[in-house]
Amino acid sequence: MNRLIGMAVVVVLLSGCVSGAKLEGMVHRAPAAVYPPTLVEAVEIGDVAGGKATNPLWMTEISNGAFSGALTASLAEQGLLAERGRYQLHAQLVAVERPIAGLNMTSTTHVFYQLVDSQTRDALLTETIVARHTARAGEAFFGGTRLRLAVEGAARENIRLLLERLQGLEIGDASVSLN
Repeated sequence: MNRLIGMAVVVVLLSGCVSGAKLEGMVHRAPAAVYPPTLVEAVEIGDVAGGKATNPLWMTEISNGAFSGALTASLAEQGLLAERGRYQLHAQLVAVERPIAGLNMTSTTHVFYQLVDSQTRDALLTETIVARHTARAGEAFFGGTRLRLAVEGAARENIRLLLERLQGLEIGDASVSLN
């Protein structure tokens, strides 16, 4: 038993305590892209679910609040955010894959998104987006920090891919399609 406790202490010391994914690290920051005109300043954040609180002695998690904040900030950066928009974006964090240890740590996020027209109740986009990011050993000395960077990067890439999908939406009076 003492040996098991000793090994756990060594693992914690080598990896450092972990912290939850930070909103700032998940925001997609880039010059505004071209979106369908009907989406500009017309998307509000709906339900964001599936996130978890981080246990500082275990693994980095993404909380619902942090992911919702990252989506909000990313939509604002792109000129899509509205306080009360015609379209509601819902997100469900389906899975966050991450390594237990390693020099280069790769995390993968699986997020189910649904964009709903609040007037017609039509779902304009329903898709699970999978994205990954690798945090390299040179980015952070402590494993816990590297793990957080990998998780944040995977979430940021996931949001970037969502925004790319929104760019491809063709929203007309009668129909919606993807390019």
